Amino acid sequence: MVYANVRGILGHYDCPMTLFVTTGAIGATREFWWDAISRIFLETEVLPPSIMFSTRGKTCHLPVPPLDQRSGREKIFYEIWADVRRMPYDEQTSRVEELGRWAGCI
Repeated sequence: MVYANVRGILGHYDCPMTLFVTTGAIGATREFWWDAISRIFLETEVLPPSIMFSTRGKTCHLPVPPLDQRSGREKIFYEIWADVRRMPYDEQTSRVEELGRWAGCI
């Protein structure tokens, strides 16, 4: 599907392509952690008014703006994304589940 969608564009510009298949995700029933965090902060309309989380040795307590104030939501998303990406898989999974419960998405 990806190749079929971009083949014409890549051919037009004579650009090579490498496609990596994440075989570990085949048959998985949950989304990638980065997609889950994006959905929570950038797509969920109503969230609790604030969030408290620990990142890089400090505790952050931030107000959560409404969805129409996208830049504020993006700031929180990137802060959490930067922290979660450094975690081992099991810890990533646990953090995303915790965020989902906080957001009421689970």
